[in-house]
Amino acid sequence: MFFLSFLLFPFLSADDPICPKYFFYQSDLNLCIVRLNSQADWKTAEFLCSGEFGGHLPSIHNAFQNSLFAELQMNLTGNFLNYLGAKQISNGVFNWSDGSVFDYQKLQHSSEAGDCVLLDSRDQMWKLTPCSRNLTYLCAAQPVASTTTLQPITQSTSRTLSSTAAQITTAMNNLTCLPANRQPLYNCAKGWQYFSDHYYMVLFDMTYDDGETACRSYGSHLASIHSSAENDFITKLCCESACDDTDHNGLFAGIYLTGGTFSNGVLTWTDGSQSDYQHQKCFGDPYALNQLVIIENTNLCDGDRCARGDWGLTTLNDEDEWPYIVCKRS
Repeated sequence: MFFLSFLLFPFLSADDPICPKYFFYQSDLNLCIVRLNSQADWKTAEFLCSGEFGGHLPSIHNAFQNSLFAELQMNLTGNFLNYLGAKQISNGVFNWSDGSVFDYQKLQHSSEAGDCVLLDSRDQMWKLTPCSRNLTYLCAAQPVASTTTLQPITQSTSRTLSSTAAQITTAMNNLTCLPANRQPLYNCAKGWQYFSDHYYMVLFDMTYDDGETACRSYGSHLASIHSSAENDFITKLCCESACDDTDHNGLFAGIYLTGGTFSNGVLTWTDGSQSDYQHQKCFGDPYALNQLVIIENTNLCDGDRCARGDWGLTTLNDEDEWPYIVCKRS
């Protein structure tokens, strides 16, 4: 037996997306959420979320969502430990129950056995747990579009690709952006995107080493760039970020990390491809050692010289996490 738990709101704007019955809309996540007032094993929890309510156990795709879900689940369920929709299908390989790309993780390595994943609100870390364990959980569902529809940004990229590593999505005509001064992070094209005989995918919130490792797990590398057109394509994989949204682990928000590194004036790419193109640089010293190539996704902020799409060079630091990690494969 399970019971529904509701949050009541005094009003809904005409522009609020429509949620399935029993769900409430969470605007920061752009998701519909419901809590079932019960504990269940992972399989039962996912069955109730999907079979009864048309949702799934939550999937998380960036650090902001992770922090928000950690707070939300504690407030709604009263428990620190709640199931996520992630499940280990083989050693170190995970899938989300909603079928979305597994492009972010915060798994705390431990000796505990189990193939299912919980989120601990106390430290915001993910932990493996036996799938038979009874835990509280939230269900999440996609909202229906509101009556006010923003103008989509479209690009003519239609292509198919067979892959067992990740869900493929190559049409970018569903990327809808707010005006840059109101656009938060992480509004990006989902899955692999096709351009000029290569495929590109954006992952979130990783260091340089972790980003390259994650890209390799998808049969790719951090992106190399060989033309102005390719640089422009990568720049438009995510919506342009607001200038006043620049505090991201001490780094500018909306920055793409590529596989390029300058040392002593020489540019190399992690995929081993030829260094045959360099874009305009707005800061950094190519003759210093270990200078990462990043791409700006903000435009001339606060007198900054950096236009959207410009390269910046910054010293490799193993501690720095970058909001957008760009993978590229043939």
